[in-house]
Amino acid sequence: MSSLKAIPSPQFRSLGLQNTKVFRTIDEPPCAVRFTSKYHNGSAAFINKTPRKTLHVLSKAVHASIPDSRGLPLPSNLKLVGMGGVGVDYLAVVPYFPKPDEKMRSEALEVQGGGNCGNALSAAARLGLKPEIVTKVGLDGTGEEIISGLAEFGIGTSGVVRSKGSSPMTYIIVDKEGESRTCIHTPGPEMELSEMTADLIASTLEGARLVYFDGRLTEAAVLLARAAREAGVQVLVEAERIRPGLDDLLPLADFIVTSKHFPMDFTGEPNVADAALVMMDMLPNAKTMITTLGSKGSFLIERAEGEGLESVVFSEALETFMANAAPLEVQESAHVSLGLSSSALVCTLGSDQEKALAARQAAQQNADQENSAKYASTLTATACPVTVSARVAYSPAWPLDSNLVVDTTGAGDSFIGSTCYAICAEFSRARTLQLASFVAATNCRSLGPRPGLPTRDEVPEWLLASE
Repeated sequence: MSSLKAIPSPQFRSLGLQNTKVFRTIDEPPCAVRFTSKYHNGSAAFINKTPRKTLHVLSKAVHASIPDSRGLPLPSNLKLVGMGGVGVDYLAVVPYFPKPDEKMRSEALEVQGGGNCGNALSAAARLGLKPEIVTKVGLDGTGEEIISGLAEFGIGTSGVVRSKGSSPMTYIIVDKEGESRTCIHTPGPEMELSEMTADLIASTLEGARLVYFDGRLTEAAVLLARAAREAGVQVLVEAERIRPGLDDLLPLADFIVTSKHFPMDFTGEPNVADAALVMMDMLPNAKTMITTLGSKGSFLIERAEGEGLESVVFSEALETFMANAAPLEVQESAHVSLGLSSSALVCTLGSDQEKALAARQAAQQNADQENSAKYASTLTATACPVTVSARVAYSPAWPLDSNLVVDTTGAGDSFIGSTCYAICAEFSRARTLQLASFVAATNCRSLGPRPGLPTRDEVPEWLLASE
């Protein structure tokens, strides 16, 4: 290893990094630096080997904590495969969102590992699973650091493909006044179909319990998803927003996790409850769909069989759940389970296909020219009324004092990662939502998508205990 020589670091004080020590490797050129930061009670190291005087701060290195001190059982099969986006996140905390042409000094700056798939697998690893990732990064220093960051969480990286080009990165503005975050993403290289080799698919799926897709690298992801179904490995697909090729991936899913707005954008339905039912009707292979509602909680629809089921207008039932749900607490006695047993869920409103088309056109405008045509829909929504035989669970969001909320970046990713754990552990519908809600809320107490992820020891015992 290269020996290190300390150099002064007053230039970092303006970035909120007063406790930073900077080192230059003696046998590397002056533009190459390695430094650690004690920011947010963590430490990290990064080497920038590009010919620029650009300095990067990475978040604390956190290793997955598999067993916990309480001896709670782990799932019998710990292998989770994830395929999708990774990257580096540049997070700048500002007092308020800047106006056009305004110059502003950040209150804090962090550079961390990011990407939906990488974040979700990190959450699952912290709970005890042994994830492996399939993704693609560039042959640059950023790519090296992405891989290193994944490995530090115990994520297997043998499925990472590399090629010439820049690795993905995201600039994130964390607005303290508006309690929001704005992301500007620069994508990395697309995975070619030829890179999804038979050997890679076979080794990836061997012994896997579940394969999770975040909706990126979709053309190659479809190959892995089809192979997973043929091998009897269950598939979970994230539907955060309209993405190119997602229409080809969703029909292969056993489980779907959506954002609040996605079902409405996807179907044209005017409310989230009706839109979720129409999605379930459009995607007959989907056994379970979870929709997150932010501070209002989440709901789960699980397909059921039966005849003569009681008809329930789902939008009305969901409103009742949200109005009557007691807050979740950390005590075991606070278990709250709201839902419906096997019922004929009815959607009563008609879809607005112009709205659905407008959502796709808006997504298309944000795409690069090469991928623009891939946003075209290949699925058709069924006109209401739609009836879906299903069971339902609803959970309020985990209570979190607004004063404790630092950053919501990665809340959805940590929700999905803990959902993957719950599926592998074969938890009930209610327990799945409760665990995911706790992990997502806990993660919001730290800056960035990964530093706040709880370990098994930090999760209330009742959320991990056998049912």
